[in-house]
Amino acid sequence: MCWKTFLNRFVVAYKNLTQNYQNNIHYEYIQELTVNLDSSFQQIKQINDRRDKLSKQRAAKLEVLSDKSLLDIHSSSGKILMLVRKSTDKIINVNYLFYRILEYCAQDVIGKSFTSVNIWFNNQDPIIIKDFLQNSKIIKQQIFQFRTKFGKIKNFLLSAEEIDIDGETLIFCMARDITNITQTSCCISYRCLNDQDWTMKFISSHCEKLTGYKVKDFIGNNTLPYADTIHKDDQKLVWDRVQEALKKQITYEILYRIKTKCGEIKWVWEKGQGVFSYNGKLLALEGLIEDVSELKKSEDELFQAREDLRKQIQLTIKGLQDTNSALKLAGEIPVLLNALNVETIPDIAVLAKLLIPEEITDNIEPELHLIIIALGKVAVTIQLYQAMTEPVMQQKTLLTAKQELEAISQQLNHLPPSLRVLISQIIIRWQSILKDVWNGN
Repeated sequence: MCWKTFLNRFVVAYKNLTQNYQNNIHYEYIQELTVNLDSSFQQIKQINDRRDKLSKQRAAKLEVLSDKSLLDIHSSSGKILMLVRKSTDKIINVNYLFYRILEYCAQDVIGKSFTSVNIWFNNQDPIIIKDFLQNSKIIKQQIFQFRTKFGKIKNFLLSAEEIDIDGETLIFCMARDITNITQTSCCISYRCLNDQDWTMKFISSHCEKLTGYKVKDFIGNNTLPYADTIHKDDQKLVWDRVQEALKKQITYEILYRIKTKCGEIKWVWEKGQGVFSYNGKLLALEGLIEDVSELKKSEDELFQAREDLRKQIQLTIKGLQDTNSALKLAGEIPVLLNALNVETIPDIAVLAKLLIPEEITDNIEPELHLIIIALGKVAVTIQLYQAMTEPVMQQKTLLTAKQELEAISQQLNHLPPSLRVLISQIIIRWQSILKDVWNGN
């Protein structure tokens, strides 16, 4: 239900609840409540819009990083392709997108060595790829950096496998340009062992942006194992989720916290899978890790805003119940309704002989008893004002009446919310009449 519909229903329900007690307090009270609720709904809408914007951005990334587009190495739509003869390490073919995206021509790459061709930003990357293929025959969803012919560095998500054609082993590489994704968020890929340290065999360069540590710090646990960056309260969760997925040989997705080199806590989303040999032996884990701290913050803010609204609605309902009960009580005290509906100074003065202890019923709260007497005192003061002819004395008397009203407003804390609103409305009404008379003088 949208917030406007809720507010409309809320107003109708309140009017039905109080239809037998028609006075200004109904409108003023419900107006105050709906304004507060409106503000809360607007806040939630803003947070929700921000969360939705982040979610849509992430959904666009996940569409690129999905199993369908990533893990199926033979789906070549929108990807650069490269075919390498393993025995000679020579590139024997590339597709049109390779030339268009990386800006090379055929003579720049065809017949060149896969490990030494100029496309690699990091000269060790092709060696790493060949080593991985030597062990598992396939690589999926790993981030590598390519250099265009004119020196621009681009990030690609690369998959590769060895294939046999007519008795010859070829390396088939497929890569998708994800430069825009990695520029707007921190997304890294990794290949690690399935041990308690998550010993890294490969991790992409964006690890420094995410964790503060360099690639060399993680490789082989040179400075520290990646496991040490995982928040201690989440370490068991990560281990259990990965092991459970490996048993079923399915992908895993985990949301957890890491602690960066400078001590900052970040939320990350990890998606990965086991790399198995042809006989089913687990060789390594491969996957992606993305910084989702901003999205998690929006989710937490939205949850808190909704929780605050829930509590506010509960208080509102209680306030309505109290108000309905109090208005019935107020119906037994006609003088309060009269005090609310006065129009002029003489109207207030008339109440002086009604707002006296003898007219107050015994079942009224003591705090309200004292406040009614105080209102009677104001009415008596205004009676004196009417009897005076000296302007200076009239001004002093009006000032006294204003001060007495202010004193009453400071005595309302112990009243139920509904009675507090009722008396407040009387005070506001009387102050307005006094102000008009004061300005008229």
